[in-house]
Formats: sequence, structure tokens, C-alpha cells
Amino acid sequence: MITQSIHSDSIKHIVTTRLLILLCSVGVMQGASAGAYIFAGETFGDDLIAYPSGYSGTGGPIQINVCIVPGSPNAAAMEQSIRNIIAVYNDLLPTTGNLR
Repeated sequence: MITQSIHSDSIKHIVTTRLLILLCSVGVMQGASAGAYIFAGETFGDDLIAYPSGYSGTGGPIQINVCIVPGSPNAAAMEQSIRNIIAVYNDLLPTTGNLR
């Protein structure tokens, strides 16, 4: 049996990255389609961060609009999940501890 230890900073990075990709895939950025930001992998590596438009790296709040396309399949079922994701993302504390 192999046991591997994962640091909480690594988990936060993974969760944050996946949440950002999920938010992008449901229409965070205007003109985006599902899967448009799934670009990490063999070509670019797995340790990538996709930033929203308007992000400058200088700190402070940034407004990101999230929407569900009206009439899309399961639109009503998506609403609470999207609200939950936004609440989790907004509760994350900014840190530089995961920078290398």
C-alpha cells in the first residue's frame, strides 16, 4: 500500500484551479463556450492558472460576471450549484504561500 501526503496549500491550489476552470466553462467570460479553457496537459503542463479578463496582478477586488445561458439544458438545476461555487470561491483567503 502506498501512502502519499498532500499539503493543504496544494489542495487549495488544485481546488481553486478547478473552480476557475468550471466557472469559465459555464460562461464567466463573454463568448466562452464549454471547454474553452481546458488547455492544461502535455503541451502546456499541468501547473497553469487561467486569469479572468481585467486581472492585472496588482491586488484588490475584481468583478467577474457569471451567467447561465437562458434556455440551456438544465439551466434551472445549474443555478444553485453556481451560487455554491461562487460562495466557496469568495470565501477563499488570498495567500502567497503557494508561490514557488
